[in-house]
Amino acid sequence: MNANRDLSKWRPSVLYRSALGMFLLIYIVACTPSPTAMPTPQVERVFRFPWFEPQGSIDPATSFGGYPVTINLFEGFVSREDPSQLLQAKSFESSEGGRVWTFELKEGLTWSDGTPLTAQDYEYAIKRYVDPTTASPLAFFAYYIKGAKDANEGKVGLDGISVQAIDDQHLKIEFERPY
Repeated sequence: MNANRDLSKWRPSVLYRSALGMFLLIYIVACTPSPTAMPTPQVERVFRFPWFEPQGSIDPATSFGGYPVTINLFEGFVSREDPSQLLQAKSFESSEGGRVWTFELKEGLTWSDGTPLTAQDYEYAIKRYVDPTTASPLAFFAYYIKGAKDANEGKVGLDGISVQAIDDQHLKIEFERPY
């Protein structure tokens, strides 16, 4: 490696930033619990992580310092390392030139308590993520979704965000521009 290489002028491409933003959004959406899916556990469950000091919450919508923990607790639609590797998605397709994406969830997905994980949980999570009352420090990652920025800034209600649970297994997301 050339130690004298000037990296100060390196700028990630728009495609790289867009892809990173989309996959971070999918990760965060997959990580946000539904309010109905969080009953008190019957058995104590312990997650041990070799980390010196937790930095705040591990709630994916409000966490910034807890990111190293949350990334290991939750799984998205597709792999972060290889987006062609499906995780919670059975399939996905794009339409309208890459502006609208529809994800089909795998059968049998559940929360840790056995409650079914549905497309409505994802819709709730995305909308909670950009809800101004949540005050997510990372809400800007969702600005790729049509209406998310306006909702986060309080210009439109959460129903103005183009995320729709079509049924229990299908989630449709419309983006501001193609991906």
